[in-house]
Amino acid sequence: MTLESARRGSVGAVSTPPLAGRQAELATLRSALSEADAGRPTLLVLSGDAGIGKSRLVRELEAVAREMRGLALHGQCLELSRGELPYAPIASALRSVETGELAGALARLPEEARRDLARAFPDAVGEAPAETVSEDPFGQSRLFGWLLSLLRHLSTDALVLLSVEDIHQADTSSRDFLRFLAQSLRSERLLVIVSVRSDELHREHPARTLVSELTRLEGVSRLELHPLSEADIRSQVQSILDQAPPPGLIDRLYARTQGNPFYAEELLAASVDGRESLPISLQDALLQRSDRLGDSARTLLRLAAAAGRPLGEGLIARASGLSGAELELALRQCIDHRVLVCDRRTGDYNVRHALLAEAVYADLLPVERASLHRRLAAALSEPPAGAAGERARHWELAGEPGRAVLASIEAGTGAERIFGYGEALAHFLRADDLWDRDPAAAGTAPLDRVDLLTRAARAARWMGDSDTACALCTRALETFDHAEDPLRAAHLLERLGRYQPWNVEQSLEAFQRGLSLLPGECPAERMRFYVDEALELSFSGRWEDARTKAETAIQLAQGQETLASESAARALLGTAIAFLGDPVAGERDLRHALILAQQAGSTEELVQIYLDLGEVLRLQGRIAEALGVMLEGEAAAVARGALPFANFMAANAADDLLRLGRWDELAGRLTELGRRELDRPAALLRESVAGRLDTARGQLEAAEAHFTTAMELCQDLDLVEFVPAVYSGVAELELWRGRPERARELLAEGLEKLGPGENLLHIPSLHSTGARVEADRAELARARREEAAAEQAIALAQAHHDRLAELLVPGATASTPPEAAAHLATCAAELGRALGRPDPEGWEASAALWRGHGNLYRIAYAEFRHAEALVSTRGPRPHARAALQSALELCAQLGAEQLSAEARRLARRARLSVSAAGAQDPPAAGDAGTAAGEREENPFSLTQRELEVLRLLGSGLTNREISEALFISQHTAGVHVSHILGKLGVANRAMAAAVAERLGLVPRG
Repeated sequence: MTLESARRGSVGAVSTPPLAGRQAELATLRSALSEADAGRPTLLVLSGDAGIGKSRLVRELEAVAREMRGLALHGQCLELSRGELPYAPIASALRSVETGELAGALARLPEEARRDLARAFPDAVGEAPAETVSEDPFGQSRLFGWLLSLLRHLSTDALVLLSVEDIHQADTSSRDFLRFLAQSLRSERLLVIVSVRSDELHREHPARTLVSELTRLEGVSRLELHPLSEADIRSQVQSILDQAPPPGLIDRLYARTQGNPFYAEELLAASVDGRESLPISLQDALLQRSDRLGDSARTLLRLAAAAGRPLGEGLIARASGLSGAELELALRQCIDHRVLVCDRRTGDYNVRHALLAEAVYADLLPVERASLHRRLAAALSEPPAGAAGERARHWELAGEPGRAVLASIEAGTGAERIFGYGEALAHFLRADDLWDRDPAAAGTAPLDRVDLLTRAARAARWMGDSDTACALCTRALETFDHAEDPLRAAHLLERLGRYQPWNVEQSLEAFQRGLSLLPGECPAERMRFYVDEALELSFSGRWEDARTKAETAIQLAQGQETLASESAARALLGTAIAFLGDPVAGERDLRHALILAQQAGSTEELVQIYLDLGEVLRLQGRIAEALGVMLEGEAAAVARGALPFANFMAANAADDLLRLGRWDELAGRLTELGRRELDRPAALLRESVAGRLDTARGQLEAAEAHFTTAMELCQDLDLVEFVPAVYSGVAELELWRGRPERARELLAEGLEKLGPGENLLHIPSLHSTGARVEADRAELARARREEAAAEQAIALAQAHHDRLAELLVPGATASTPPEAAAHLATCAAELGRALGRPDPEGWEASAALWRGHGNLYRIAYAEFRHAEALVSTRGPRPHARAALQSALELCAQLGAEQLSAEARRLARRARLSVSAAGAQDPPAAGDAGTAAGEREENPFSLTQRELEVLRLLGSGLTNREISEALFISQHTAGVHVSHILGKLGVANRAMAAAVAERLGLVPRG
């Protein structure tokens, strides 16, 4: 067979030779498919340059899946300038499922799920009744949950392969779904393959971010397709020609294509004879195919290239003006010359390869492009009308801005209806961009300019882009005279305030301006403003003002009409009352608010109330009950599609588990949370909890990584409630590393960031940790005879204690949060340690308060310090032994390695016989009792010379200086220091000096 005959009569063979050179990659994909069939799902990113063979490899894998009696769902992303079609690849994937199988899976879903899915995917699921678009910020996350459930039901009966090709062209909503899906895989019989063109991923491309995010997730892998070898190209060409290639052809092809199989096929097919020169460029080779077509066939190819997606026969006929035999002949010619391919199942036609479409489109003159887009737009406007987003794009490229505005608005409202918020924003912004280019046509639109910008702002907010939402709201406010329509201006100002919740002052200013514009007969709107103000004031801890606003809002309640607002107002009132000193009364209001929110069916208010109720329970020290509320609230949020709230409640539940000492359960929850797509507050809380857990368990490097991320998020978010836990946690990490100065710096940074936003639920940990840091610094300073440093540390410890005591003074004892009271007792005991006056009774009181609170780690720490103080003050040894035993048992239960190691060192130093998991009893002779008076005074069996060296070491002298003071050699001084460190069970000279000073082995400074 010659190359000419291959081109003329058997061109189809060019794309269907046996797969060349991809055996290893196909084996990897087969293995992933087998793993998925065994219930170990994964998402695999298949990347490589254009033409490298990604689509061919996916088709091979789909054939393997069908051989395994699995379902092969194929989704194709479409390049439509701004991603006009929400969920385009998901829709095409669902259309590829057999009707009976899809219907069976849908039947297992609740009616609400089928309704939402029908709204988004009418072609696959069925038409849903028309509904008015309402405020539904959780619609997309709810839809994602339904899609996941649908895939799980499909995978129950068969292995499912979901392939999504060309995600570099994916719409925003599809990219978001892939993120969600990758983080939600558990044990489904599901393999997800997404392909991407590596050469498209420039630095600013959204798919680059997507691929980066995906490949960092557990359960996601990446397979990069590299160019074929020269031997593989030889095998490919020989399969196409069915004979040995002419001499020199492989060398020329490989040199020109660098191993790209598609380039090789096209250059081979375009050459007249293998002995002649190959085409100058790939574009020349691709265009030669077009040049061999007749006029009608060439028109069809150009239409398909301009369309950017598969076209049905009816749309082709309307756009081309061809019909009957002429259309059939043109389509047959395109198929025979391998410029178009036909999907036999759907009857759609598409350009054979994206590179061919790009070459054909690039070769068109501007006037030709405009004509093609005009014909496509007109064809899509005829019944049955095509997607409005496509029409908008084609009208714009055809130079018809007025028609593009109308189609864009239609597309935007349609995208809103199916929760495609990113696409809705793109459509509305396009309409805004084009508005002034044809004001007359735009004036006939169903939305005016203000409504258009308002809808765009709302879509941006639902996407989580508050900055864009605020900017669009501000533009809308600048578009009209507020005096002519004060109610509209007030509504926009309320949105503007809500769109910047963490910018308290600007938000409150917007609310005040809106209130001033409201007519007197608008009680429901006025009530909403007061609720908004109360919420904003609560963010900055201005509880008295928040209570006043909430009470004012409640007075404006209008029954069922304002039930949702009333529930929010009562929740804010209860939270304010609780933080003002009466948590019991606050809890009553919150539980009332929960009932109202359930009656109103208001998701946003309901999930917020669960969060607030949990905080008020924590304020009362009822951590186990708060955990129960978080779990209940998380389930309610998931059921209503409020996934951001569900994730935040899950993170709060993790914090509760940390407090309660259920650390093994917590570790599992943190792992599960790590697979979710968390917004910043939830991510910050997760990192904070993980950092504190890893610190206590001795995994200091992992803890540092968590805290680094948490502190970065603290910089980005004005969420002061997270600051104390993060900065006190990282300060404790530095203490375990023996770096108290760094710990002090971090606490100062945390206090500075906190500003005036102190409250009794979050701030106490920062002050008690601060006092602990200063106690450590004071002990070290005294051991080194650094009196000024010791005095500074004492003053700072006193300041931490006094500030926390001051915060607790205004409230009655009964309303003081139990956790705050326990932190204050800890502060007082730490202050005694800083002063060099160990206080066993203070630590005993601290342990008792933490015991009542149920915080096992805090109990263990207080018991450890209690034992240490008893040893330091020569208290009863049985009491010290019992306290240390309690600390070690709790550490063993928790896995608190750092504190356990410190407690074991104390046991060795003080010769206290204790036992716990991981603790070794010191020699029995070490606990011979007070009869061994000398051992009691010197429990480490230090020699007299070692005691002398220890005293000098505590003064900060070097080995050389010690040798000079004692008239011994420097080597001998070093040996004595080594013996001392070993007997005291410490790591360095400073710690040895601190231990000796603390236990009275050397005189106190």
